Amino acid sequence: MLEILFLMWFYKVLAKMAEAKKRTRSWGWLGIIGWLGGEFTGFGLQNGSEFGATYGTALIAGAMGAGLAALIVAMLPTMKTDDFPSARVV
Repeated sequence: MLEILFLMWFYKVLAKMAEAKKRTRSWGWLGIIGWLGGEFTGFGLQNGSEFGATYGTALIAGAMGAGLAALIVAMLPTMKTDDFPSARVV
């Protein structure tokens, strides 16, 4: 349950970071994908070990994936309003 609450909070944080750079809120999904991808990778690396070691490795790998996602969003350049294509077709 705590992990779900963390992911909801983390999505909001990354979405606000992206909006501050004039990007869409969809960049928040990168954090969730990074966390879950890291967790599944960490679980796959320790498959067959004791539960504590497996879960610990999965959490560490998930944190690394989330940290990488936060770094990517933080490094996004701020878009200028001129960078957006016009929706009008003449």
